[in-house]
Amino acid sequence: MIKVRNLDKEFVIQVYHEHLVKDFIPAEQKPLDIITGLMDRGLYICYGLYDEEEFVAYAFFMKVEGYQDLLIDYFAVCSEVRSCGYGSRFLSLLASELTEYDNIIFEVESGKDAKDEQELAVCKKRLEFYHRNGLKDTKLKVSLFGCDMVILYLQLHKAPTDDSLEEALDAIYDTMFGKDLHKRCVIVSRVRE
Repeated sequence: MIKVRNLDKEFVIQVYHEHLVKDFIPAEQKPLDIITGLMDRGLYICYGLYDEEEFVAYAFFMKVEGYQDLLIDYFAVCSEVRSCGYGSRFLSLLASELTEYDNIIFEVESGKDAKDEQELAVCKKRLEFYHRNGLKDTKLKVSLFGCDMVILYLQLHKAPTDDSLEEALDAIYDTMFGKDLHKRCVIVSRVRE
């Protein structure tokens, strides 16, 4: 039986050391003390996907008071079970689990910064996966420490507007990075048509 479980801080620390540091490049890895500090403040929630008792995937979310949108900070299937359908199943089960929230916001690499065709193909494949699993496009993009990202969302309840998502993102980034670093290194803008 496949199920989602909320992860406590002790297990998040284990996931960080055993999986996250292998699944994400160093530039994408937040220091563990930032993650655990946000958890202590009730601003970071973490879930795992289990097949029977085997841990197969994880999702870490940032939230802020006053907003019903979550930002997915990390989403990964454990390397030994990738391409087995767990990612799609996890997204579906998370949508059922996170009933008190309106939307999940995703920052996804646009491919604009891809160094070669192989990197561009990975970006396209990731976007196709998210679209196939019900995520919707926005007119928002973000330059996240120089990396060009598009903003997608998975609607859980109330459909957002680009304005409401931008407001939520600004509040999340202020909390996650601090206002000064946010204003210097994280720029949310609109896609020009």
